[in-house]
Amino acid sequence: MGSATWNEHVSLLVTPTTRTPGACQVDVEFTESLRSALQDAGPAPGLDEVRRRLSKIPGTSVDRIIQAADNRIRISRLTVVELPSVFAIKVRTEFINRDDARVFLRQFREDIISQKFEVFAMRETEFAAAERLIERYAY
Repeated sequence: MGSATWNEHVSLLVTPTTRTPGACQVDVEFTESLRSALQDAGPAPGLDEVRRRLSKIPGTSVDRIIQAADNRIRISRLTVVELPSVFAIKVRTEFINRDDARVFLRQFREDIISQKFEVFAMRETEFAAAERLIERYAY
């Protein structure tokens, strides 16, 4: 590990909403294609291994959110696309090594298959809403 400092902060606001017909839908096709792709990949590393590796990174509170029994974690398909890039940045800045990144990504994919995370498809309406939120709150 390098001597870089962990300077990222994430704020999460969860607002319960009622389900609207035509709203975001679980991306079942993606989840099934991932399940098929990982069929011969061998077992996922497991949460204990992920926790051990994450313990090297100070200041992570994501685990508390994920471990709450009544939480449903919903992510967009974009998260799945961007996460390998995030891990690659962490490897290049020496927060984690390549093997850590591989383990984290494999466990993440297993968590999708086991429905710990629900992956939602992004349509034009979701992109438009995301753009409005970014324009309103990002600056």
